[in-house]
Amino acid sequence: MKIRKTMTEKAVAANRRNAGELTGPKTEQGKRASRINPRYVRQLGRTLNFDEDEEDLYPEFLDTLLKDYRPSNMVQTLLVKEVADSTWKLSQTAGWEAEAVRSRSATSPRSAEGIGNRQQREL
Repeated sequence: MKIRKTMTEKAVAANRRNAGELTGPKTEQGKRASRINPRYVRQLGRTLNFDEDEEDLYPEFLDTLLKDYRPSNMVQTLLVKEVADSTWKLSQTAGWEAEAVRSRSATSPRSAEGIGNRQQREL
């Protein structure tokens, strides 16, 4: 049995007032940080989401793993699919991480180019 919670008019009015005050992040740092929120939510979900250019690649990737592991029952097949899903999500995350580092270094006073030059000098 699900208990339905009722709200008073006063609570509804307060929620509407508070919602009107929410405008999202104001600083550039906050805006950059909030851009990746949908990615985290997407990564934690049970379904895989694909960019347009990736949609055709996943079935081929899964087929390759199924041929390599040759599961002999349903449990093994599910485990191979879990490996495929997890590997796919991790590879997406690595790309996003690299993008975030590039973005951060482009706005940082210590640019990535300067860091590379310093490392070259140390060699």
